Amino acid sequence: MSRRWMGIPLPNWKVLKRRGQHHGKGTSGESQGTSGNVDEPISGGSNTDTPACYGLETSPLRLEKSERLQQKPVPDDSRGTHGGVGTSRPAVVEGEQPRHVSTEPERIQPQVERRPDGSPQQPDLTQQSSRPPAVRVDHGGIWAGPQGNIHGRSYDDPPSILSNAQGTHIHQANIVAGTNVVFNHSSEDVARGKKLMLDNIASSALFNSHDRFDPPQCDENTRVCLLGAIRTWIEDRSSTSVRLQCITGSAGMGKSALVQTTAEQCEPAGLIAATFFFSASDPVRNSLRRFIPTIAYQIALSNKSDPALGNCIFRAVDRDPLVFQRSIDSQLEELVIKPLRETFPESYIELFSSPSFPYLISIDGLDECVDRKSQSQLLRIISTTFIDKGLPFKILLASRPERPLRAAILDGGGYMKSKSRVINLNDYDASADIKSFLQTQLRTIGQESDDPRAQTDWPPAEDIDTLVDAAAGLFVYASTVLKFVAQRHRWPFQQLATVLQVIKGANPTGGAVQVRKHPFVELDALYRSILVFAQEEYARQYDDADPLAVIRLVRMFSLPVPRIKVALVCCDPSSSGSGAERVQSISYGVQRPRSVADMEDIFQLEPGELGSMFSDLHSLYIVKWHDSRDAVIRPHHRSVQDFLLDPARCGADLHIPEYAVVGRWTTRILRIVAEASEGSAYVPKLLLYTH
Repeated sequence: MSRRWMGIPLPNWKVLKRRGQHHGKGTSGESQGTSGNVDEPISGGSNTDTPACYGLETSPLRLEKSERLQQKPVPDDSRGTHGGVGTSRPAVVEGEQPRHVSTEPERIQPQVERRPDGSPQQPDLTQQSSRPPAVRVDHGGIWAGPQGNIHGRSYDDPPSILSNAQGTHIHQANIVAGTNVVFNHSSEDVARGKKLMLDNIASSALFNSHDRFDPPQCDENTRVCLLGAIRTWIEDRSSTSVRLQCITGSAGMGKSALVQTTAEQCEPAGLIAATFFFSASDPVRNSLRRFIPTIAYQIALSNKSDPALGNCIFRAVDRDPLVFQRSIDSQLEELVIKPLRETFPESYIELFSSPSFPYLISIDGLDECVDRKSQSQLLRIISTTFIDKGLPFKILLASRPERPLRAAILDGGGYMKSKSRVINLNDYDASADIKSFLQTQLRTIGQESDDPRAQTDWPPAEDIDTLVDAAAGLFVYASTVLKFVAQRHRWPFQQLATVLQVIKGANPTGGAVQVRKHPFVELDALYRSILVFAQEEYARQYDDADPLAVIRLVRMFSLPVPRIKVALVCCDPSSSGSGAERVQSISYGVQRPRSVADMEDIFQLEPGELGSMFSDLHSLYIVKWHDSRDAVIRPHHRSVQDFLLDPARCGADLHIPEYAVVGRWTTRILRIVAEASEGSAYVPKLLLYTH
């Protein structure tokens, strides 16, 4: 019965006898078959000969059909793997019992033509054969024939390598014939994956990105103890060392400068695996959309001496270009965890102790990620994946003490508290560092200027002390002063005098300070962004139409509670006539409430609402609920109050005059007095008040 494939008649198969040598005549001890080409069909062969493979009976008719089959697809079972050779079971002649065949590949000896004197004749490379040479590969002692026309192969045949192939190019591939086949991946898939990855990372988030030109840094001889403590933690490779170091503190305390300086110091030592600096004003790095690809890309390139992990990451992208559209958990699995397992199958956890493996991941400004849910999600991933699964990395994280960080790490019951180490910059006195910073930088500014007044013994020590007192440990305050004094085309002597006038509140003539550009404009922008965000979050949560609800509450806590003179016109319910009325003049004052419940009662807030109003202001205000009876709310730095009191700094939309704040307090006090009078002998009929 004629065999067919895709409607095309298949050629007849004959049994070939095993040759003693792969080419030429057989050797002693072997069955002597017909010498010559292996493709020669054998007729009348004995069944006692061990079948070596199936051969192809070639005929002019079948050669004509092969031309028609040139473009026909070959089933996967009958083709070898691209760039290598697949495996297949040995051929067995029908009616015979399968026998064990060695799986060790035999060396193929090429035929060599010889001259009459017996010396080998070199082939003429200038002439091309009309038919390409057959490629023969030994598969476990079984010939991978036929070597004739490819259309004659069946599903049961062992695969051959590119039989009769023409114009085929294989780049950077190791092909091993035998049962164990090893492949080297092409560099093209790595290049494609790398290019795809470059299109999906946030390059501006890197610590050395040009987009972050002139980033905040610790000045020489400042923050020495803190930087030393961080570096000691980084270099501790012991298994007991915590994997997460968290730097927190109020706005402007110098968190970003510490992370930036640490990265610059660790880069030459080969410790940096990846960095990511969030920024609320940069749409590329104010969310988690590009976070994992950016981290994975840097990890891929971090080990200069061994690109294996990086190539594995890039190949993963090439295999699945849609990985960037998946969830952050899936991205982490495909771009970091799986490549680690594939590259280091024994135990990637042990890489942590390898001196050549970069393992520090620095993340700055988590609070700058505009979505609070994304902040919580990233903290969860750090905890459950990086730490709990033992990934070979240490993470340096810096953030203001906003709600997600407090819930995870800073609060007593935080689920990551035991897994992390915390540095709170508010607990460190930075006055000495700020003084050194100001002295060094101001003298450099003066010497590089053309201002003769700023050349020698400038600035005087008393001016430095004034600046240090005004900064009160806030590095961003000192940095803002320096940027104002160092403005181009300005005289630093006069610029510093302007700053000192603003600090003192008046110029030498006694009037208000008049400046075209306020020296603290950058600090003001920072404060404004935090307050506006807190107001928007509160309005979204409570549907509050008051655009200044949070600012109003903040201002009420920033002023002392006023004393109110109240004139009460009361009447005695048990009496009648005009004599029943009398006037009382009473001075009322309310002690500032200390319990959360009292505060919420005075300000007519729902239970828990006070905490929500301040939940996004922890970087500007100290907010502590010791218990239900004791609460503390006050600004970290007095410059916040200065900002809110000056309409030129905070803007008309955020400014609330002092008289409006006092009036708000008065209303609250009168309500308390009215409620306290209920049920008494004298019921207030009219309330008049002055303050």
